[in-house]
Amino acid sequence: MAEGTQVQVRFYQPPEPLRRYFTTFYMTEINAGPDGAVTDYLHPEWANLRVFDGALPETRLLGGAPVRGLNAIVTGPTTSSVKFTIGSARIWGIGLLPLGWAKFVGAPAARFADRLCDPAGEPDLAVFKPLIETLFAGAADEQGELARIIAFFERRAQDETPDEARIVAVHLALIDPAVSTVTEMAEATGLPGYTVERLCRRHFGFPPSLLLRRQRFMRSLSQFMLDPVLTWR
Repeated sequence: MAEGTQVQVRFYQPPEPLRRYFTTFYMTEINAGPDGAVTDYLHPEWANLRVFDGALPETRLLGGAPVRGLNAIVTGPTTSSVKFTIGSARIWGIGLLPLGWAKFVGAPAARFADRLCDPAGEPDLAVFKPLIETLFAGAADEQGELARIIAFFERRAQDETPDEARIVAVHLALIDPAVSTVTEMAEATGLPGYTVERLCRRHFGFPPSLLLRRQRFMRSLSQFMLDPVLTWR
């Protein structure tokens, strides 16, 4: 990152009726000068939509080909880091929890797992087109843009979500530190193992055994990042 580059990130909690569908909404502003750029890595995460105003990023999954020239990218749920390089820009990010993916996309998450997608080229992602096309309308107005995001999803939140109760049950079991095996996950949800397997692939993007390993990794990573006493051993 060049000297003088400025990066600001602001997080917004969705309104109460939408919180169960999203991790967060966030705005990133990067001022890297006329020729500068910022490179960063995103840890494994749930699906998300990012919309860009200004410079467009070069983005790649670990070991994958770079994706360039897109003003919006949908990243499916990931198990590896995502590297991106971008110049001066404003970026809105929308993190979709598995329940949010089921609510607003509905397509099998496994189809998009560990993928960087152009929403304009994926029929299953066409739902986001009106938001992408209008989000940065007019002059920069962060609160107005946030209001557009909220209004967009509020209009669609009335639609029924298939498997909602079971998605919630599986997610609660997944983030429970006491649950460490697929058998324990099935017991915690009260669902047969084959049902847990199907739900995980369709709505979470990966089989339950892989999701549990990823969750353990993220739990350890968070502990090391937040506790200054611990070291990277």
